[in-house]
Amino acid sequence: MAYLTAAAAMDRDTRLADFAAAAVTAQIAAFKEIAEPYRGVPFETTTATAVKVPGQHQCKLLAPHVKLISLTAASLDGTALTSDELADVTVWGEYGILERTVGWSATQVSLTYTHGYATTPAAVLDACTEYVLCVLRARQSGVSRNTLSEATDAGTTRYSTPDWNAGRPTGWLEVDRLLNSLPDYRTPGMA
Repeated sequence: MAYLTAAAAMDRDTRLADFAAAAVTAQIAAFKEIAEPYRGVPFETTTATAVKVPGQHQCKLLAPHVKLISLTAASLDGTALTSDELADVTVWGEYGILERTVGWSATQVSLTYTHGYATTPAAVLDACTEYVLCVLRARQSGVSRNTLSEATDAGTTRYSTPDWNAGRPTGWLEVDRLLNSLPDYRTPGMA
């Protein structure tokens, strides 16, 4: 599901009414594909599955995602945990850790869980709306991206382009500023 529908984006910024709903929807989806990997977390509730191989006598299990909301199912070597056993699992959501006092003694643990933001942050909605507007206007007018620097007397103009390492995942300055205002949940060294 997208953060915004085309109608909701158009309500947030009336300038988007100049564009077809399908074009707005496509750019909302494109923004999501940039924003989530860039911050390392979905900005809406998402269901995921994972198979983990725990260490011997390990009580804590690291899920592949952070911002865990709930553990909905788990099985140890193919045997599903009961609802009482699931209720005994402590979810350390911010860290992506599932703790079970009796341990995760198994050669393979299968998990189904929800993670992400329960409510999409306002900065994400603002960034998404701005991204859609910038991209669609640029395509319509042929105008390039934001100007970072410009010299005179037949000098040089330098435009903002996407560069994750420089903190510009989209190359649109206001969009990137809003995304950079959000917590970064990426694991260092794991791009």
